[in-house]
Amino acid sequence: MSFKTEAHAFPRFIGNKYLLSHYECDSCNIRFSETVENEMANFMKILHVTYDVKGKKKIPTYLNNEIRFESRDAKKIINNIQPSSLTGNLNDKTFSLTLITDKFIPVAIYKCLTKMALSIIPETDIGFLTDAYSWIQENNQESNAFKLNNLWVIFSLVLNEQSFSHISAILFKKRSKASASLPTYIFRLTYSKFSFQIYLPLCKLDNKKTFLIEDLKYLPHFIDLKTGLDSSQRHYKDFSSNEACEMKINIEITNLDKQ
Repeated sequence: MSFKTEAHAFPRFIGNKYLLSHYECDSCNIRFSETVENEMANFMKILHVTYDVKGKKKIPTYLNNEIRFESRDAKKIINNIQPSSLTGNLNDKTFSLTLITDKFIPVAIYKCLTKMALSIIPETDIGFLTDAYSWIQENNQESNAFKLNNLWVIFSLVLNEQSFSHISAILFKKRSKASASLPTYIFRLTYSKFSFQIYLPLCKLDNKKTFLIEDLKYLPHFIDLKTGLDSSQRHYKDFSSNEACEMKINIEITNLDKQ
């Protein structure tokens, strides 16, 4: 087991350059990068182009069905637009464009978020989540040892002009006297205009294996608190599937210049 390469606690594709994990070996670093982190990068690529999220070296470029969508000098460049993906008319200044994400495996994204949470958990609590560590290190997403469902992700997109100035992560732990129906650990990641909230599965302190959507409470981030809950659009998604899938994302285009 070697520790020669820099292992980032949070993936480079969300803009993390400095927060490192000194407990992640080289083989695990490669495995996470090629599996769970790559799946989440596929899921977020369109939004990262839209909101200029720079990854390891640059803002990614979206390529799908001959459509090329990229960001250059804060301007969005779209080539080979298909009429079937448009709502409106190219002669108008404003129209809606529907793009399809790269294929991604939902449970791998949940593992990616769980891996981030485990990177910042206090050492005194690691023993409660040994099964979670084993789960995220599985070689494939068709888990035989851990069959989990109801892996709910609360994804929030800020709708106004505000954004998170830096990457922020918070790990909440419930008090001992709190309701048994609540998960022990809640993790929230915020960056750019995005917020992800999950519960940590396979915790030995929890009274049940999985939680229903009604068991989870949305925890407002500071933009919600500053400008109101209606300043964010929230989506509740079950990411327990191990089947590759795609998702449609609608983008509003304004001030179009045709070339």
